[in-house]
Amino acid sequence: MVPVNDPHQVVYVGFILVGCAIYIKVWNSDEHEVRICR
Repeated sequence: MVPVNDPHQVVYVGFILVGCAIYIKVWNSDEHEVRICR
């Protein structure tokens, strides 16, 4: 298993969290905001 303190693991997990946050923001936004994001 990869240790949590591994830089690549931290970047990978951070990327996943940011991606989920953006996805939720777009999912909960109205069509106008979604069009801007795209």
